[in-house]
Amino acid sequence: MLGWRARIGYINPSNAECSVYEFYKIAPEGVTLVLTCLSIKNLVPEELETALAKVDAAAVDLARSEVDYIVLGGTPPAVFKGVEGNKKLIERIENLTKIPAVTKVSASMAAFNYLGAKRISLVSPMDEDNNRKIRRFLEEAGFEVVCVVGLGIKSNLEITKLPPYASYQAARRAIMENPETDVIYIPCSLWGATLNAQHIETDFGIPVVTSNNAMMWYVFRALNIREKIRGYGKLLAEI
Repeated sequence: MLGWRARIGYINPSNAECSVYEFYKIAPEGVTLVLTCLSIKNLVPEELETALAKVDAAAVDLARSEVDYIVLGGTPPAVFKGVEGNKKLIERIENLTKIPAVTKVSASMAAFNYLGAKRISLVSPMDEDNNRKIRRFLEEAGFEVVCVVGLGIKSNLEITKLPPYASYQAARRAIMENPETDVIYIPCSLWGATLNAQHIETDFGIPVVTSNNAMMWYVFRALNIREKIRGYGKLLAEI
């Protein structure tokens, strides 16, 4: 078994190309992902509703593979029904499978609290409607969103086509607009943002939380995978 230290079940909202690439580039030896997919193509309400209806079956499928933890990926599905809806999603998965679970959004908020961050700059490849929902969710959870930089994309495929430097440039723009932020939050695992986290932190001195580095930090700690991971930002270096 390749995941002899930990096997993490991952309910991927869309294609897993970038998430999986980042995970295996960063994760220590003996930690693996077990995947299933909700097949979201476009970040619109109809597809999000359809995807949420598939979560139970996806979680049960992962439980049959005897994973150690279950992660629901995707920011839009997790924030779609607000803070309480996100909490209920996690509870549903845990009640169905008897396996601990988290959404990437919940992992990100735990990372904000760990870093002592209250003022958040949101840097997203998504469109205005989805960014507005993310902002509303964060504010409902008690954080102050001081800046939003979005690239206006609804198609998951189009997000994957962004150049690898896109998240760095968007983060730089956010910092120029509001340098007093506590943290740069970069949701969405489809544009390689975790690979730029260290560059952003080194150049601007502000911690970066991405969907993937937050998920790995949160779940690795929960599973007692305590190796310090250098080169991908403060969060993973302090695991």
